[in-house]
Amino acid sequence: MVKAEVWGRLSYCGMNVIAELAADDEIFLIAQRVAPPVEGRKTSYYAIVPLERVGLDGGVIYAHKIRTMYPFSEFLKKRIFDEHGLDATGKFSNGFRLTEKGKFLRTIRQVLKESTLGIVTILPSKNYIESLPVKMFEYMSAGLPVIASNFPL
Repeated sequence: MVKAEVWGRLSYCGMNVIAELAADDEIFLIAQRVAPPVEGRKTSYYAIVPLERVGLDGGVIYAHKIRTMYPFSEFLKKRIFDEHGLDATGKFSNGFRLTEKGKFLRTIRQVLKESTLGIVTILPSKNYIESLPVKMFEYMSAGLPVIASNFPL
């Protein structure tokens, strides 16, 4: 298990890591119970995770997103904010909770945020006439204006 998941599991159980010791290739943690275990919240190991949000008129809705962090790492959010704060992009400055795939996806998201427009220049091949170019919809979902080839979709 990675550090983020171990620390997150301990936090989920109401414990706070107060010391971390490394010896040879092993890491030892000293944790102290500071709260009762979390109740009523489950974590998921799936690639797509549901996030509970408040919708229109205060109703609960679920938004689904691609997992970018290790399981149980969501229980470390307050501690990381208190200890490290946010970086210039509004994300936590210490990103040890992110998986490698998560770092890559966030880099793509940041590039799209800094972009002015999206360009989709493709030839009218059979692949694109019978299906839709996904990149165009990715640009649109990022709120970018799109310049695209002029052929019927």
